[in-house]
Amino acid sequence: MNPKVVSKTKNSTKIMFARLFLQSIMTMKKTNVRTNSDHEESRRRSLIIDTAAYLSMARVVGWKRTWSRSIIFKIRNRAIRKKGSVKKKRRRRVGRIHQKNRLFKIEKLRKPVPGGEAMDVCGLLDETVHYTKSLSTQVKEMQTIANNLSKYTYNTSMLSFLSII
Repeated sequence: MNPKVVSKTKNSTKIMFARLFLQSIMTMKKTNVRTNSDHEESRRRSLIIDTAAYLSMARVVGWKRTWSRSIIFKIRNRAIRKKGSVKKKRRRRVGRIHQKNRLFKIEKLRKPVPGGEAMDVCGLLDETVHYTKSLSTQVKEMQTIANNLSKYTYNTSMLSFLSII
């Protein structure tokens, strides 16, 4: 495998994630809803950032992965319906203890992966690995964006402070 090709792919994924993340935030920010309290405003901003991060991560991967399709559908459906009830699936009863333990571990793995409820075990493991890699890329890029924005804010405030002196 050529290392230059791998680095270009990783960098393009990071750049694409950052671009889509900022684009999603700007789109959601345009729907400027004022709330009554600072707590509600803070919660709304947090939800916007969270939704933008997941949406951009899923859009970078595209429709190739089950978890990305699941995230995109969840966000679209959340926008369409106001509230809905989620039915919890009953655990299947299994006679043997080792089968119960194995099924319990698999069910625990299905919960964090979007769309994992409908996957078989092999597909679930593959999607889990890919989803975890995407989450780690998302965290790194969001830290980079936050650091760059804080440097920019610091530099502009220092320039205005120095111009006063």
